[in-house]
Amino acid sequence: MKALILDGRVMQIETEEFEVHSDWKWVECAETVGSGWNYDGTNFTNPDTTTDAEKVEEKLDELRRKRKIRLDQSDWTQVSDSSLSPKQKTDWATYRQELRDITKTYQDRSADGFKWPTKP
Repeated sequence: MKALILDGRVMQIETEEFEVHSDWKWVECAETVGSGWNYDGTNFTNPDTTTDAEKVEEKLDELRRKRKIRLDQSDWTQVSDSSLSPKQKTDWATYRQELRDITKTYQDRSADGFKWPTKP
C-alpha cells in the first residue's frame, strides 16, 4: 500500500502511485494505515487515542441521545388526559420501559441483532 503524504499527514491510501505535486510524497505503508494518520518521516501513528472503553461510552451516549428522542416523542401517551384506551396506554408504557432498559443489554448498535423496540 502507498500513503500519499502532505505536511506530515496521510491524505489518501492507494495501491499504486500516480503523479502528484512536489509538495506531496508517496510512502510505503502497512494496510492498517488510514487517511488522517500522522507521518513523522519514519513512522505512521493513528491520531485517534480514544481507548476502547471510551469508544463504548461514546456509543452508549449516542444511544442515550437517540433513546431520549424516542421517549420525548412518546411522552404524550402517558398524560392523564390522553385519548388512549387503557390497553393502548399500557402498550405505550411497555414500549417506553423497553427503551429505558435498552442500555442494560446494549452491546453495539452495529452488531447483528440490535433492534429498537417497536412502537405500539
